[in-house]
Amino acid sequence: MRRFPGVMLWGLWFVLLPVRGEDHAVTSASPVILGWVESVVLQPSGLQLEAKLDTGADTSSLDADRLSLFEREGQEWVSFGVDGSMHGHAVQQTIELPVSRWVRIRSAAGVDRRPVVRMPICLAEQAINAEFTLRDRREMTYPALIGRKALALLGVVDSSRTHLFSPCKEGASIEPTAAPSSGGKSTLDRPRDPDVQQTE
Repeated sequence: MRRFPGVMLWGLWFVLLPVRGEDHAVTSASPVILGWVESVVLQPSGLQLEAKLDTGADTSSLDADRLSLFEREGQEWVSFGVDGSMHGHAVQQTIELPVSRWVRIRSAAGVDRRPVVRMPICLAEQAINAEFTLRDRREMTYPALIGRKALALLGVVDSSRTHLFSPCKEGASIEPTAAPSSGGKSTLDRPRDPDVQQTE
């Protein structure tokens, strides 16, 4: 596996496609039809992942390892690794983003507390801002899960079909640049008060 040098800082980003946030749902009379598995591209790096489109989940979820919480200028941030592909090669990126909130996820395995980050993605030739909970999904078939909040921006899922769209073109994202590794005090073992419970 080829390791991508440096750390992605996604506080500021630019993209050629128009971008919608999760508070602006699709209102077209003819919604886009999506397969239940599609390729998703993280912006602005262009890292490509396979994603399961799941109408049974509220918030999207991303496979993340090496989670490390720290403070930057008084705000809580998280650093995490993501495996994907770029230009046909396997790549692992380290990403740093501010933590927007914490959630408790109730599943068959029990209750899990997870950080939530907000990041731009491109799926089905559409660029949106989406919230993702971060967790180790190595036991899952797909490294990304797209939930109802994001799907409301993207279209309708056809559960009998997959890969109805090609991955977003490389021109839709800027090239990743290396950045200094983060500093700051770790907050990984501080107590947290999750703000919501949901079922995955």
